[in-house]
Amino acid sequence: MFLVSTDRISVIDRIVIPLRITLMERLASCLYNLLNQLNRRQEEEIDWHRIIEGIPAVIPCDGGAIRFYNPITNKLSIIASFGLPREYLKRLREVEMPEVGWTIIKEGGPLIPKDYRIHPAYQAWKREFERIGIKTNVVVGIFIDGKFLGFLSLVRKKDLPFKRSEIKIIRIIAGIIAKGLSRFYHLRIEASLYDFFHRIRARYGYRRFFRDVLAMIVRCFNVNGAGIFILEQKLLKPLSILGDTLYTQPKSILDLPELLENIDVRNAFLLDPERSEQLCRSGNRLAVAPLLLHQDHRGFLILCFPKYYLLTNDDLALLHIWSSAISSYFATIHTLRRVERERGRMVRFTDDLLRSLATGMELRTPHFRNHASDVARYSVNFARRLGWNESRINRLRTAALLHDIGKIVIPDQILNKPTRLSEWEWRMVKRHPIVGTEIIEGVSGIKSILPIIRHHHENYDGTGYPDGLRGRKIPTESRLLAIVDTYQALISSRPYRPAHTKREARRIIEEQSGSRFDPQLTRFFLDNLNHITR
Repeated sequence: MFLVSTDRISVIDRIVIPLRITLMERLASCLYNLLNQLNRRQEEEIDWHRIIEGIPAVIPCDGGAIRFYNPITNKLSIIASFGLPREYLKRLREVEMPEVGWTIIKEGGPLIPKDYRIHPAYQAWKREFERIGIKTNVVVGIFIDGKFLGFLSLVRKKDLPFKRSEIKIIRIIAGIIAKGLSRFYHLRIEASLYDFFHRIRARYGYRRFFRDVLAMIVRCFNVNGAGIFILEQKLLKPLSILGDTLYTQPKSILDLPELLENIDVRNAFLLDPERSEQLCRSGNRLAVAPLLLHQDHRGFLILCFPKYYLLTNDDLALLHIWSSAISSYFATIHTLRRVERERGRMVRFTDDLLRSLATGMELRTPHFRNHASDVARYSVNFARRLGWNESRINRLRTAALLHDIGKIVIPDQILNKPTRLSEWEWRMVKRHPIVGTEIIEGVSGIKSILPIIRHHHENYDGTGYPDGLRGRKIPTESRLLAIVDTYQALISSRPYRPAHTKREARRIIEEQSGSRFDPQLTRFFLDNLNHITR
């Protein structure tokens, strides 16, 4: 049994303990700098060079790099490095991910093991390492929720293997990088879903919509392709595809029994590599989520990714969320189209009914024939020139067709009287806007036009009827309708006078601007008269 004096132990402690404290201080400083960088608001603000350059203070090494994996190209790209010659960076800045690399990265260890398998990428790395004198290397993967993002690698020019403790520190650093990046990764997922629902509200063409949605999905999952396929008569047909890894030719669903068996499943699933190659290029694998379109129609949302690239259960759950959202979109669009068709039929029916009502009243006297339809046409043209939206224009069209509906209670002898009206007859005529609103008031769905009809004979200076409104207190639609109604009446014959010429009608309208008519609308009407009355 060997005895060690307490004096000797105290000497060792005085040497070792300060070294350990210094190492811990350097490690703490390195991790603090790492956390400070990863706590940036934007991923683009992270200074990766500063992160990698702080590692030699903790782990002795001659060079290192952080590489991120791009599954779209199946390549690893250097985003930051130190101690590596420019020639190396130029030749190996972007390299193919070797198949055996997946196992090495998951287990941790040398990037080029002593018993490395023959692979073109390894041959290139080996030659470069020999050229620049690298003897030892280590690589540790960076994973987010089990998904491979890239790796951190360090090299030494001495034949000095990395200790287990050093590899543990590298793994801690890689884990912190992954945890920091997971915030941006999940933010991208949230942003993609938000963008999806924003585009649903935009409601533009479905081809562009699905192309944009697939671009969001590819970014969200970081895969090399995606597609939406629909099932038509046992044929799987692509509706929209992003990337060149998925085949665009229709495929019989009978050749893909897994899809047929899971067509009504509410979860996403992985297709085995052999079956996957029937729909995509070799070397890739597919993740599939069924789509319930509408009624009995079915489809699939398909992701394509390198076969060694890991999709986790969380990814499959997220893919199911995407497929559910797209299925809801399909169902909504189908319902909206059906509603639009029904609405179109109802609008046409309502238009025909309103024209029939207007025509029925106009048949009582030939002088009023086509008056309502002409006023409606001019009003719509006028409103379109002003840039009004379709909802407002449709409301104006309905009001224009029915603006004189109240004249239905006026006796024919008054409407067709060729001489000046008596005071009692004039009071009867002046009541037609009120009578019109009372008739329409009982019709649900068009009550919004009541103010337009009631006030279409109000004058801008307040001398009109029935309420004597003036200026901006008169609804804009009523002010517009007053100009159009008067112009159409002037160029048409009446029992008490012949039709005016268009020039005379224009002069009369211009003379009454500011008194009877809104001056701004009058000016616009006269400047655009040819377009409005065509």
